Amino acid sequence: MPARARATSFLYKPCLGLLPQHLAKVLVAIPERDIFVPAAERAALMAAPQTYMAVAGRGRRPDVFATVDFMEGIAIRSFEGRSPRNTVYLVLGPFRCIDNDPLAAPEGEYPLEMAACSSALPETRLYKWNRAGELVDVTARYLPAPALTPVEQAAVAPGSLRLSLASLTQVPVMRWTARVADRPEGDEATVPMSDDQGNDRNVSGILHAGFVRWDGRVFQRLLRVPGTQWPSTECDRARGDAHCAPAARMGLHADRFVD
Repeated sequence: MPARARATSFLYKPCLGLLPQHLAKVLVAIPERDIFVPAAERAALMAAPQTYMAVAGRGRRPDVFATVDFMEGIAIRSFEGRSPRNTVYLVLGPFRCIDNDPLAAPEGEYPLEMAACSSALPETRLYKWNRAGELVDVTARYLPAPALTPVEQAAVAPGSLRLSLASLTQVPVMRWTARVADRPEGDEATVPMSDDQGNDRNVSGILHAGFVRWDGRVFQRLLRVPGTQWPSTECDRARGDAHCAPAARMGLHADRFVD
């Protein structure tokens, strides 16, 4: 049985069938040294129907978001470039083996029937075809983790920095967040942004570490985005959901980094 990454937050995808060829090619070509699902098993999954959807993008063809193995599948999203050679592919999958990591949180782990790894956690990687026709990992180049200040590092739970993919079925935007650590009663609960700014990055117990937005060539780093580029988790325009009003109008806690 193939290993399963946790992609249960991406449930609505209106198409069921064989994945578009360019996505299937990427999933099969990921080097086995990277991902704990053998290439033969990935190829078998590509021969079976999967769920996916088209998303408006920056290229001549739409971006595509898909999950493999239905509700708990590997997630993949293409980010089309203004030029085809600029297209990149984001993959959420079983990339991180935690067999010998006593500090790894067990939440979300899944078992693997593999000699190389018996338990793993999902991570996000970014891939791109190079000029030699090889699929290469470009995560460090395109999506490096943000550097936290010493104050921010002291304020968040260790290892909690994450790249939120919650809106990728609608927009080419992701968000870096970290969980603010529990503090003794009476401690200051805010996380300063910098000495010259009065606001802070603490949004309901989550450290906002910035957005990244695909522009057709690179991922831009942004402190703030318009509401249309970070819709509410209750909003799904692909389904015609009417609950896409700004948070304040819906009576919800407003996100001060979303205009």
